[in-house]
Order: sequence, then structure tokens, then C-alpha cells
Amino acid sequence: MKSTSPLRYFNSTAPHYKAKGVARTVDSAWQAASPYGNKNPRALAKLQTKVLKAGQVLLFKAPFHRPYVLTAYGLSAFCFAYSIYNSNAVLVNPLVPLPMWQKSLFGGICVMMSVGGTLFISRTGSLVKNIRAVNSDGRMRVLFSVRSMVPFKKPYQVEVAPGDLSFKRRLSVSPETMKRYEDSTKLGRELEPEPTFVRVLKSMPRRIFQSMRQIFTNEDFIIVQLAGHRTHFRLDSNGYISDDLLHFGRMVNVKLPFRD
Repeated sequence: MKSTSPLRYFNSTAPHYKAKGVARTVDSAWQAASPYGNKNPRALAKLQTKVLKAGQVLLFKAPFHRPYVLTAYGLSAFCFAYSIYNSNAVLVNPLVPLPMWQKSLFGGICVMMSVGGTLFISRTGSLVKNIRAVNSDGRMRVLFSVRSMVPFKKPYQVEVAPGDLSFKRRLSVSPETMKRYEDSTKLGRELEPEPTFVRVLKSMPRRIFQSMRQIFTNEDFIIVQLAGHRTHFRLDSNGYISDDLLHFGRMVNVKLPFRD
């Protein structure tokens, strides 16, 4: 699918900025806000015209998530295996009699490991694979394709009106990296080619390390909230983000250090 909007791979060039500071107004498409719930009504009207002509427009495409999912499954399996083995070895069939305080301690550790395994499994759900603006009976609708937490299950779809989505959690970056990124995107970029086996093999250690960080800290994810849905959907900022998606709300906060 082709899109006329410049393509953005945001997080690959704009790392997080963790210095303490305050958010300041910056004239940027990534930060532009309006009195209409942080949405740009004129830009959305233009997007609707484009969607009605083309049929659908790609707004977001997630990166390759298999290392992330496999890492989460591996951590979860380790947590559950540790919990089951130690609960049996310490609480059910101990080799030597143990005092009650040791049994209570190991029992608490097993419970915590089980909770951790459940948490890691839950990290694999609500991952947005792609977002498209589609023509539905002469109106623009936003169609989400979301990964299920159940392995090998096909992604399910959620369709909402343009006004029903909002960004609950945004990225925080420094103004320097923001400016460098916006300058680089002025040249325009195309969708990255499909990864080859050699490229995937070379990048696997980096992807596993990155996946570990994302699983524990949930960093690099933009949280999207949809009206009428209790689930919060997660967008990986390492993927492709179209300029058209920016019209739906602010996605980035630029943090500046405090000044005397």
C-alpha cells in the first residue's frame, strides 16, 4: 500500500530524554495542539477527502515484533517453571524439614514469580500491528489491527470514529534530537525493505536486548485509548508513523531542563 505522506521511523533517530524539565510549546507537527481535543480538524477534513478517494490510507505499521514476543514468552516460562519447581521442592516435598519462616519466604517468592510470569504474558497483547483510515459508507473510520495475547491467533480488528481515539501516554524527547529528526524527514523516506535472513541474524542480539528493556519498562510505546474500550492499545514508536496520524493528537512531549 502506498501513502503520499512522508514516512517516519521516529524512535530510531530520536531517543528518550530523561533529564528533569518542563514541557514547552514547540511549533512542530508532532506537538501541534488545537482547542479541539489536541486534534487538527482542518487536517482531518483533508485526510477524509483523501480516504474517500483512495479507499484507505496507512497511518501506522508496527516493526518486527517476533523477538519481543518470544522474549516475553521465554521470561514467562522461566517464571512459571521456577514457581512450580520451588513450590513443590520447598512446600510439598522438601528434602529436609524446613522452619515455617523459610516456607513462608519461598512461598512468597513463588507467588511473586507467578505474578511476574502473568505480567510478561500480558505484555504480548494489545500490540497494534497497523492502523488504517478506511472509507466506510462514505465516512472515514479508523481501523486498528491488534495482536491477540493468545499465541498463533489471528489479529483482531477494532473500528472507531476519528474522534474516539486519544493518546494517553506520549514520548518525551529532547529538543535537539527532535530538531535533528524533523530535519532528516524533510528529505522524505520510503518504507524499509523486508529484512533478509542475514540482516535479521545480525540484528538479533540488539533486538533481544531492546525487547528485554521494553518488556520491563514498557518504553518506546505510545498508549492509545479508544472510546468504549477498556483496553489500552500500544503503538511501538520504532515502527512507521505517517504524518496523517499526527492530526489525531499530540504524540510527543519535548522536555527542556529547568532554567534559572
